[in-house]
Amino acid sequence: MDRFHSANVQPDSSEVRWHFFTTKRPGFLIYDNDYRSVKDSVLSQGCPTPVKLIAVDDNQLILDFIGTTLAQPDLEILHSADPAAAWELIHETHPEIVILDLLMPGMNGMDLLERIAEWDPAIEVVLLSSEYSTERAVEAIRKGACDYLTKPISSALLRERIGALIALA
Repeated sequence: MDRFHSANVQPDSSEVRWHFFTTKRPGFLIYDNDYRSVKDSVLSQGCPTPVKLIAVDDNQLILDFIGTTLAQPDLEILHSADPAAAWELIHETHPEIVILDLLMPGMNGMDLLERIAEWDPAIEVVLLSSEYSTERAVEAIRKGACDYLTKPISSALLRERIGALIALA
């Protein structure tokens, strides 16, 4: 893991705040906990391999939204509309991040989450659901999800949450 530090000068203020970060991925710094990746000299050196993210949802519009919203040079986005095919893709590519729809035909997101957590608990799994349930959110976190988000989700929130995971990948 690499350690980074940065200075943050507030507009219209002489206050300078220093931040220290630990990350396994060079080129990512977190400013004021808002999880924006910083394109500075460290990032310009390039990352040896992009972070892999797999999105799994039976709705192609959601997959397109995730791909468009998160597109960036340091992130390889793969997707699958079929949970069984996604499980095979996860084994083949070993992603750092997986975004799962909770309700899908065949195998639901909770079942796939359990398989992923058992196979490799280091994979960060984010569950998406069109219906918020406190019980389901708690269950998902207990089974290994790092986040539980409800649809519709804003582009800004999705970038924020996934950006934080990329920084730690």
